[in-house]
Amino acid sequence: LLELHSPFFVREFTSPRLGSGQCRMGSEVNPLKLEGIQEGDFEIFLEVIYPRDYSNHGAFTMEQWVSILIVATKLQFPSIRDMALRHFDAEVSLTAVDHIVLGHKADIEKWLLPAYKELCEREESITLEEGRQLGVDDVVRIMQMRDKLSRSASPGCSWQDIQEKFGVYPIPDFPDAIPR
Repeated sequence: LLELHSPFFVREFTSPRLGSGQCRMGSEVNPLKLEGIQEGDFEIFLEVIYPRDYSNHGAFTMEQWVSILIVATKLQFPSIRDMALRHFDAEVSLTAVDHIVLGHKADIEKWLLPAYKELCEREESITLEEGRQLGVDDVVRIMQMRDKLSRSASPGCSWQDIQEKFGVYPIPDFPDAIPR
């Protein structure tokens, strides 16, 4: 059943890795290892596909939606990934830091440029907790951009500056965020 919805499982279950006398991939004797996916995250993901309670289907916490999004991305379930993204767009108010962290974890490129730009241009400094979430590399790049801004007469960062500093090149989906 998983093969119907995921190129990942099609590839894994149909790969010619079996020698003579070996069991099919994904059996108890020859289990499929899902690298980088925690058991609890996979269980939450399976709850989307096989809900225990249909009357309460979709009532997940923010952390569970993050797990669903990451697992759907890694295992190439585009419809479930799209459902999770729609949930975040409609239901959840994410900070710029959340957009960056989750954007990297779940390959959501369209979130990165606007979020980096917001952090580079905002009045408040990066907090200690935000710095921990972002990591040293991003914090240093953000501080470099903020320093550059403070020394220039420009009221904000150009999209090109953000793209070059962070190595993020997709164009965001909304009209007021088109790089110039």
